[in-house]
Order: sequence, then C-alpha cells, then structure tokens
Amino acid sequence: MRKSVKQLEHEIKCLQRTINDNRLFYDQVIERQAKRFEALEKAWRRVHPEDQAFMREFSKSNKDSDLFDIYNGLLYSFGRADENGRVFTRLDSWNK
Repeated sequence: MRKSVKQLEHEIKCLQRTINDNRLFYDQVIERQAKRFEALEKAWRRVHPEDQAFMREFSKSNKDSDLFDIYNGLLYSFGRADENGRVFTRLDSWNK
C-alpha cells in the first residue's frame, strides 16, 4: 500500500511538472503571437489609407490564412512605400 501511495505521489509530481511546462510553453506562444499581431498592426498604420482599405478587404476574403501570410502576400504585390507612405503596386494595370 505504501509503495502504491509513493508511486501515485511521484506520478502527481510528474503531472504537475508537465502542466507547468505546458503552461510556460503556451504563455510563450501567446506572447509571441501578441508581438506578431502588434508588429502587423504597426505595419498596417504605415500604409496609405487607400492601399490599407484594399488590404483589409483582401484579408476578409482570406480569413483562413495567417495574418502575416496575408500581409506578406500583399506587400509582395505592392512596391515599397515612398516617404509620404503611399505604396505603389508592381502590377502595371493598377498604376494607370
């Protein structure tokens, strides 16, 4: 009986350690995702409002995608922003 109690106590300690490790892991995941979201929000604020409206509409139709995948895909289709924040597309049809 004492042996089984000690064994159960050991199993409980192992489970508590596992729970604490998992909690730490998921806290880190949440923190990392919060930082990614913050970076994305900051990046969106640097884009011209006209382009931002297009990007938000695009993201609505791609809800299953990760926000950074959407943002990177959109930035790939656009060129770099000029000093006032206006972003020009690399697609000729959009620049007319």
